[in-house]
Amino acid sequence: MSNGEHEIRTPKGLRIGNRSVVDGKNMLQIKRGGCEDYISAESLVEYIHGLPVKNIEFATPEDCRKEA
Repeated sequence: MSNGEHEIRTPKGLRIGNRSVVDGKNMLQIKRGGCEDYISAESLVEYIHGLPVKNIEFATPEDCRKEA
């Protein structure tokens, strides 16, 4: 998988960071000015909404077919 396949972008194409795995957990890797940091999806949602997040539940393709 090339680095471009790990990039996370906004719908308009602005690059946010890279998808990365840290201690077995998917994280967003952000690099700025020679520094780097990682944030989980749960933490990012908490910052956006201002509410604690226990977990994020993902829909499977089967779940999507049931809803249709």
